[in-house]
Formats: sequence, structure tokens, C-alpha cells
Amino acid sequence: MLLFVSPLYAENEATDASAYIRMGDITGSSNAGEYRLNTRLDISLSEEMQDALRNGVRQVYLLEVQVRVPRFQLYYKEVASEKHRYELRFHTLSRKYLVNYLRTQTQRSFYTLSAALEYMGNIENLRVLTNKSLRDFDDFQVRAKFMLDIDELPLPLQIHSLLNRGWRISSKWKTIEL
Repeated sequence: MLLFVSPLYAENEATDASAYIRMGDITGSSNAGEYRLNTRLDISLSEEMQDALRNGVRQVYLLEVQVRVPRFQLYYKEVASEKHRYELRFHTLSRKYLVNYLRTQTQRSFYTLSAALEYMGNIENLRVLTNKSLRDFDDFQVRAKFMLDIDELPLPLQIHSLLNRGWRISSKWKTIEL
């Protein structure tokens, strides 16, 4: 039985290699006491993920932003963290893809998946923290990561994602010193 399951797992892993998230360099700016983040994401979904989306499975993507201060030579202490959530879903009646920024409930609709993913991957002037929260620190770094939030998937897909790496897509951490 174990020999039978192993080739299927390898096959699923190979067919979902097209799903990825790549984060470009991040830039930060300070304006009126707020720090803002800019970055570009290249997001590609596997055929299985696209089919699930077209069949009514909403996908929530998470932008995790951490602020860290130097503690020792190579160690950092996390002093602030924020999570920004983006919901991607397909509206069957209108045949449009919807992107909803869940913090502000700002929603946009698109005729194609590629346009929706491009919009979701264009992060500009995203307020991540205020000067008030960092006034005690001289040097700090901001790092960000973008990923599919597996916990927001329906339970059968959460279990499926444990066996199929194609559903666990994430960018690598990107860091900027501020």
C-alpha cells in the first residue's frame, strides 16, 4: 500500500510545480508619521487551484509584515507584526474574478484571472505601522512575506494541502532596513 501511495504523491508534486509566488524587492517610505510598503508580486496558480477557484472555493492570501530590531549581532527581536488579507474568488453569475482587501473591504472585479492576480500583486503605499510604535528604536528592519492562507480553505482542501505541496505556495521573506 505504501508503494502505491508514494508515486501518486510524487505525481501531484510534479504537476503543481506551476504554482508559485515571487516577491520583488520591497521599498519603504515614511510620510506624515507613517511607514508605507511597496512591492510587486508575481503570482501563478496551478490548474487545480484555478479549477477550485472557478468552482466556488475562495482563496485568502496573507501578507505578513514584521518589524524587528537588532538585539545581538545576528539576532533580532520582533516588536510589531501585521497581517493583511486579500480574498480571491470567482463570481459565477457575472463570470468575474473578485479581489477583496479584507481590512477595508475594498473590492475590485476583473474579467480575467491574470488581471486579478496582477492587481493583487501590486502592493503600493500599504500602511504598515506608525512612527508612534517605533519611537523608542533607532534602527529596525521590516520584512514581508506573501502566502496562501491554508487555514481559510474548506476543510477537505486543508487536508489535501497536507499531501500536496502545490497548495502551500508562499514567497520568501524580503527585508528592508529602515
